[in-house]
Amino acid sequence: MIYVSRPLIENEDRARVFDDIQAVSIARNSMLEITGLLIATPRFFAQLLEGPARGVDTVMASILADPRHHEVRVVRRSEAAVRRYPLWRMARFDGENFGIEGITPLLAAAHARDDPEAGRRLDRLMAAIAFSRASPRI
Repeated sequence: MIYVSRPLIENEDRARVFDDIQAVSIARNSMLEITGLLIATPRFFAQLLEGPARGVDTVMASILADPRHHEVRVVRRSEAAVRRYPLWRMARFDGENFGIEGITPLLAAAHARDDPEAGRRLDRLMAAIAFSRASPRI
């Protein structure tokens, strides 16, 4: 599943909140056998979650109830035979470890659902991150 949401986080709290989200997510995702990737920009979160449907549903219920997320939009939900991120319990890419300037317009288009190709481009970006030499914070 891929979703895009708007974060409700003050800029001065951003790094601490992202660290907290990641720590909790890694623990929970390990128990639920979920792996994935979170892209965080000042205006958007985009996350790919993979694993058993019940686990993905549990994580999504948590995200939908989390006051740090606003306007959650599911971009894609499908089954996959192979995980993209088999070792990433919750990898995080943000402004500290990759350039976000070109990412925000893509996330905005996927969130607004006004560009049918935006969801596919976001999926390709996430695939490229999985197969790049980039090393996420896991």
